[in-house]
Amino acid sequence: METDSPTKSTMSFNIVNLVSSRILSSLGDEEIEVDIHGNLIEEEEAFQSFHEEIDEIEEKELLFSYDDFKEEYAVFKLNLLKDNKFIHRCLDNPIEDGSRSKKIYIRRKDGAIYFPTTDYQRLPDGRLEFIREDIIAKQKGVFLWALKKVGSSILAGKSPFLIPLPVHIFTHRSYLQRIASSLGFVPHYFDRAVQIPHEPIEQLRLIVATFLASLHLNMDQQKPFNPILGETFQGFIDGNPIYIEQISHHPPIHSSQFYGRGYKIEGTFEATGKISTSGIVGIQGGLNRITFESNGNVLYVRYPHFRMEGMAFGKRTINFVSKLVVFDPTNNLIAKVKVDPDQNLSSLFHRDKLSHDSFRGGIYQVSSDFSQAKLAEIKKGDKKLKSKPKHYLKQVSKVEGTWMDRVVIDDITYWKLGMNMPFKVVHAKSPLPSDSTYREDMLLLMKDDIEAANVAKESLENRQRQDKALREAAKPKKK
Repeated sequence: METDSPTKSTMSFNIVNLVSSRILSSLGDEEIEVDIHGNLIEEEEAFQSFHEEIDEIEEKELLFSYDDFKEEYAVFKLNLLKDNKFIHRCLDNPIEDGSRSKKIYIRRKDGAIYFPTTDYQRLPDGRLEFIREDIIAKQKGVFLWALKKVGSSILAGKSPFLIPLPVHIFTHRSYLQRIASSLGFVPHYFDRAVQIPHEPIEQLRLIVATFLASLHLNMDQQKPFNPILGETFQGFIDGNPIYIEQISHHPPIHSSQFYGRGYKIEGTFEATGKISTSGIVGIQGGLNRITFESNGNVLYVRYPHFRMEGMAFGKRTINFVSKLVVFDPTNNLIAKVKVDPDQNLSSLFHRDKLSHDSFRGGIYQVSSDFSQAKLAEIKKGDKKLKSKPKHYLKQVSKVEGTWMDRVVIDDITYWKLGMNMPFKVVHAKSPLPSDSTYREDMLLLMKDDIEAANVAKESLENRQRQDKALREAAKPKKK
């Protein structure tokens, strides 16, 4: 006899409701009204009425910045957390194809260009100054408190991601969300790179332009929430899915995967840094691995470091230092671009002193022996992609510009501020229950309920410590 086979959605909904009804039944003899499939009628009606609110929120998500309706968004998400609606939503909805996020760009409500906002100004020497005195005052107080409490000798060199801080200096995003937003330019350039698999130098130019143009996308001066072990984030950038997970707490390590049209970007990174009385240097330790599907070619990317000064005294300024390196072992090519280059390098390009936001470098042909040796180092765990001029057979492209304004390669402008608008990271409709967007502490901060947010943050951190203790206790004892 043929029977209709239940869908995954129906099965998951029934299972969750069966558990719910058993919990409710255990509370007393109150009669529970269910339909013929065993679903709670009252809960079913609640879901129906909730759909209209979901549609409204998702429409605003596409049209505005989350900052423009953050309290409404927080109330919506907190409502999902009640009675485990967020778990239902994950189980009952089909996998999203991302089509609603196509051609959705970062935009400001006032119609102005997205960068820099009125919170910043570019200084004559090329550094970016943050001028929100209310936020700076809060952060300086906390930074000085941390120096006094821990001691500057202990704090120096310690990762800023391992220091517990109060919620009132945080932004309403997780670090995982911030990582995702740094990829807003990728579809602009990588979709073109996919079309030219037999032009490796031009492919490399496009990749270099992508990551240099992206440096300014994460200028938020408020601290993001440290991800909890096992925390995830799912979103879409121009229809392309991105997945990120925090896979280690000490040290703080996350893994990410971004699936583009004909390419994949993935990597595992340790968020480290150095703190001193003058400021913070943030380091994303690890390599991005780019794979093109058409020919299987794999490239490796190392990011520059982020520097923030004036944490305790003086002007709050932001800049990038170190190098962007992109290595293509298959075609024996390496791109090396130094941000805020040394003074002695400036004479090679200009007579005048270079501004701090400048970068200079090139794309170089290297020997196959160098490529194979460097590839072997990567497989052993090397994350620095070091190279020296003696390794270069010849320079095939010149790279210059400023991270705030433009990327010029061989006298061709690949990016100029306002030329290509970065794509917005659109949150997944039905992410895993472990998604960053369901963090109660972050949502309460969106509502400006600082006290409740601190309590929720401490609760999450205590739970994480308890989980760690259980794992440690379960480890086999050494004989």
